[in-house]
Amino acid sequence: IVLTTIKDMGARILLLFSILPVFPVLIAFVFSNYIFIYEEVNFDSLLMESYKNMRPRWSVYGQYMSEEPTQWHQPSSVQEIVSIVREAGERGERVKVVGAGHSFSPIGLTTGRIVNLDRFKEILDVDEKSMQATVQSGIRLRDLNQKLAHRGLALENIGSVDSQSLAGAISTSTHGSGVNFQSMSNRIIWMELVVANGSLLNITKESKDLYPASLNGIGLLGIITTVRLQCVRDFNVHRHEIPVPIDYIMNNWSEYMDRYDHFTYVWIPYTDTARLFLMTRTDTSVPVNKSDVKLLQNYAGVTLGKVLMLGWWMGSLIPSLLPWITPYYIQPLLSFDLNYVDNAREGLKLEPPDKYSEMEYFVPLENYTDCIREVKQLIETSDEFRVNFIVQTRFSAADSVWLSPMYGSRKAGIALLICRQDDYPYFSKAEKIFQRYNGRTHWGKRHFTTGDYLRKVYEKFDDFLAIRKELDPKRMFMNKYMEELFS
Repeated sequence: IVLTTIKDMGARILLLFSILPVFPVLIAFVFSNYIFIYEEVNFDSLLMESYKNMRPRWSVYGQYMSEEPTQWHQPSSVQEIVSIVREAGERGERVKVVGAGHSFSPIGLTTGRIVNLDRFKEILDVDEKSMQATVQSGIRLRDLNQKLAHRGLALENIGSVDSQSLAGAISTSTHGSGVNFQSMSNRIIWMELVVANGSLLNITKESKDLYPASLNGIGLLGIITTVRLQCVRDFNVHRHEIPVPIDYIMNNWSEYMDRYDHFTYVWIPYTDTARLFLMTRTDTSVPVNKSDVKLLQNYAGVTLGKVLMLGWWMGSLIPSLLPWITPYYIQPLLSFDLNYVDNAREGLKLEPPDKYSEMEYFVPLENYTDCIREVKQLIETSDEFRVNFIVQTRFSAADSVWLSPMYGSRKAGIALLICRQDDYPYFSKAEKIFQRYNGRTHWGKRHFTTGDYLRKVYEKFDDFLAIRKELDPKRMFMNKYMEELFS
């Protein structure tokens, strides 16, 4: 009787554990939109509130910092943009331009006027022979990609997400991964800029210092209106995702960086596993019936993403459990191969669920291995915080844009992501590691750096300040955050 009872109890316990994974799946679909999904800003409703003399609150991406601008504008022409700038100048008001608001830093916050360019989004001209397009700067990257594809063209490289505006991507040196590919700022042939006095500047490669200064201007030099963009022929991507031991990839990352057109990997903290994303440009056609590809993408990027985020989020409610939950719940869900061909605008993306906070620093390639090992040790040994999301690495080519993190040499970008908890204990300690290795911050992501440090790691920092002062002597395009860094 005793043995039978024990056997029955054991069977029931096994049954319970076998169905436990079902509950997170159900909960994820019921609550995922509330817990994880950050809905894009409804700029039309904010504009209507402004018309009613209300002061709608404007938040950075993730909604953990906000301010109340005095007015909202959504111009649809260059003339309207010029008029807004001139009027603000006459009244001594400040102006900030925002696209998608896809920034974790206070770069787009202001108590003055906000100009959103969502209605300034047309493709004005496409030259298929030279593979160049003239575009209004408010267009979102996802829309630009789609429209270029209809003309047989594509952006040379894109980042993990494509919700940003073109102007925002240019102003922050948005990049993808690929050590032979530069940031989007480097694909600009010429652009038009509305400066603080309301005049229009046409900036080309012949504009001397103004060209490398304005390509990553962080909104400090004026409002980008029209852009001439160098594109490439549309292409497909063969994408292969595989799990590997983290120690292996930390010792062999340069081999993958050189072998593949686009290579990135994520490490899952508290596990010995990394997930590699290996992407090669290919002439292989995308399957006519993409249902299998879409099924895989939906599983890996949507369904699985929500379940993973739910596990991480539940673990963060009791942080001490994360080092236990992650190896036994998170790691097995990522231990599969994925292999398919897709178009570039989908195959190059690596879009995580929303409602997270992110810091990203770029370190010289020769410093990368030591730096990432220190970050890993910090995560595994700290008693002050627990990490409930991934650590991602991407690689980028050198460029000559003054405030680009990739200025002067090839870089490895190390991104730290954390979901729905205080990021300061984690990010502030990691930032000290990054800065010991002369890291440069991504302008659109969390950081706590100073002007003195920026002057140390950006050779052209003071040259940029001189041009900023010349174009905007009354600091119209500044905000409190910018004042602290660029005074």
